[in-house]
Amino acid sequence: MRMWAKGFFGRPDHFAIACWIDLLGYGAMIAEADFNPLHPRAAAALERLRRFHKIVADHSVRHFPTLVTNDGAVAYRDLSLRSRSPTHDFVLRAWRLFRSIQGTHDIMTELIASDAVLYNLQIPGYNPPGTMLHAAMEKGLVNLRAVMDQTGGEVFNVQDVSHLDETFRALIERIKTRYTLGYYTKASAAEGKPHKLDVRLAASFGKKGRDYVVLSKNGFYVH
Repeated sequence: MRMWAKGFFGRPDHFAIACWIDLLGYGAMIAEADFNPLHPRAAAALERLRRFHKIVADHSVRHFPTLVTNDGAVAYRDLSLRSRSPTHDFVLRAWRLFRSIQGTHDIMTELIASDAVLYNLQIPGYNPPGTMLHAAMEKGLVNLRAVMDQTGGEVFNVQDVSHLDETFRALIERIKTRYTLGYYTKASAAEGKPHKLDVRLAASFGKKGRDYVVLSKNGFYVH
């Protein structure tokens, strides 16, 4: 996602501000369907586009009018002969719109559709419980833990900067141990739609999450 905010001057007494938001990655998603909206592979891209349009519409008000052009949106406001408070209000509304669009769900959808895995290198630091709670409730912030759980990724703790090489080597070794399980699904009636996936071992190995851990993606798309 990209966002620009720019001021425009016309006459000496005329000043306006505009904000442009671009839905990054949409073009690549629809290209996989040969730019055909009726193709099954276009379903994920179109669903993301519909959510984008709805979020923009929900944020559009009298003093924050918006115009959507496919995978882009622009907001505009006339600031002529006004105090500085409307400028702050516009920037704040633009930032809220940006954060609402750039959410965890969109990232998970793109990663699962592209069969990608998210790994996280956690650097040293202390986050008080209050900070973690506020972050979890803050709309628009990406939940890395949720994305990793959905894609089969993992957190690697970095003790300090001097241990970065060691951590990267551990990550590479872990990637080398991954392998692919394949099967034929009968879910052809829902092509282009997300499907849940739960990988488990035989009952003799015990209960998943208690006796063993499986790192795998939790969903897939039928093409």
